[in-house]
Amino acid sequence: LENENKNLTEQEKGRLLSEKERMQQYAIEFIKNLDEEDFEAAYKVLNEEFKNKYFPNIEAFEACIRERIGTGELTINFINFERLGNEKTGNIYVLWANVYDVLGNTYESKDENSYMNFVVLERDYDDYELSFSIK
Repeated sequence: LENENKNLTEQEKGRLLSEKERMQQYAIEFIKNLDEEDFEAAYKVLNEEFKNKYFPNIEAFEACIRERIGTGELTINFINFERLGNEKTGNIYVLWANVYDVLGNTYESKDENSYMNFVVLERDYDDYELSFSIK
């Protein structure tokens, strides 16, 4: 079975993941884009309504990320996962995670709950949009 999986495309491999693993993969990819300062790629997957409300342009998004999360050597540790939604609303998932840098500085470390949550709407594998907690 392992040899068979080596011949699969990334999309085929992704389809073999559980819902939880796929959602974590999306959040990891988002954090990886921030870590590598690829703000355009991260901005592209944001939910349009969320983007319009909080980040009318990529510059506002980048400024918020630099101020609240930072970049470089980011790590994500998942705490919880929940599936919401139905056939009408789509597949909506919420993930709670700690996001911190190599020095141990956590996202929103002044808050008792230093976790960050991600809301992911998945239309199909690798066709998704997300938003995240803003405080």
